[in-house]
Amino acid sequence: MAHTTKTILPAQWTLLNESAVAAARIQNVMKVSGVWIQATASAVTPSAENVGTNGEVWLESMLGWSADRMLSELFPGVPGAAYLWAWSTTGGKVSISHV
Repeated sequence: MAHTTKTILPAQWTLLNESAVAAARIQNVMKVSGVWIQATASAVTPSAENVGTNGEVWLESMLGWSADRMLSELFPGVPGAAYLWAWSTTGGKVSISHV
């Protein structure tokens, strides 16, 4: 299982996994602010317009989800969801583990 903690730059999408995955354990490890998580079918950066209104999942500070949740369940509106992205107004860190 691959595990990494990614630094999220302020106000831009950051790719969390370098190759396609079906499921991942993810945690917002920032102690102050939340982070938006989005899935895509390819490694093409999601739109930065109207972040928070395009099917993203909001993770509050220090919260996460377990690896037994398939991306297709978390993002049913994204056919072939395989890449995860994080976006935060202030920047921060997200921990991710996946096979």
